[in-house]
Amino acid sequence: MTSLFFWPLLVGLIVSVLGGSIGPLVVVKRIVFVSGSIAHSVLAGVGLFLYLERAVGLPMPPPIYGALLAAIVSALCISRAQQYFKEREDSVIATVWAAGMAIGIILLSKTPGYTSEISSILIGNLLWVSPQDALLLALLSFLCLLFILPNFQKLKLLLFDEDEAFLQGIATTRLYEQLLILVAISVVALVQVVGIVLVMTMLTLPPLLAGLFCSHLSTMIAASIGLSMICTISGLYSSYFLDWPVGATIALSAIFFYGVGQVFRWGKVKFGKSGIRTHGTRKGTRP
Repeated sequence: MTSLFFWPLLVGLIVSVLGGSIGPLVVVKRIVFVSGSIAHSVLAGVGLFLYLERAVGLPMPPPIYGALLAAIVSALCISRAQQYFKEREDSVIATVWAAGMAIGIILLSKTPGYTSEISSILIGNLLWVSPQDALLLALLSFLCLLFILPNFQKLKLLLFDEDEAFLQGIATTRLYEQLLILVAISVVALVQVVGIVLVMTMLTLPPLLAGLFCSHLSTMIAASIGLSMICTISGLYSSYFLDWPVGATIALSAIFFYGVGQVFRWGKVKFGKSGIRTHGTRKGTRP
């Protein structure tokens, strides 16, 4: 069983680092549904690459590259539409969400043959990952961390006080756009594990659980990474013994631990405040 789970476990841990790092930024900035819109738009990229390969006959890379392309394009569309067209954020999110799904479904309906990749995109394919997948996801994780670490203070100011960040000379529009690109990359990585349907679960629940007990963004990120790893490991091995789908079991594991965390936090509320502040909803805590 150890050899069977080596690559899935390795990829799961790599994705946990990525999702655990980006998730707190998503939760604190309150752009969870932006990540959901980006996640559903990846279907268009997968459909495009499969259609070009099987219907047109063009040699194409694996569909995950199409998912990555669609996710980044969607992130840029959301950012630019808010900036240049002054559209309401929820309208932009809904438009990108619907367009990605619609384009993907149309392209897949015109693609000949059985597209087994669709089930992998929808519900995850952690048990079928390859060394190439592990290498790609490790590279994406490294690039995201390479951006977060030197820009951590700027990101923190953007999350907690965007007006102050602007007054300090930070290019908030560009930084927010870069944040959305990081979200797009993490979404594609999580799709490999739990699929489109459950991607928001893993991107938000471990950070939310960490935020119940952490008062600083840095500790929240560290705790979120650890909790994501715990959820991935427990879900992976539970799926083996229970004969359940891996992605759904990992998501249920995250839900279980979040519920346990809520119970513990409820029992400790009377002893003092806990949790990280998100846009001023909890006073007395610091970024």
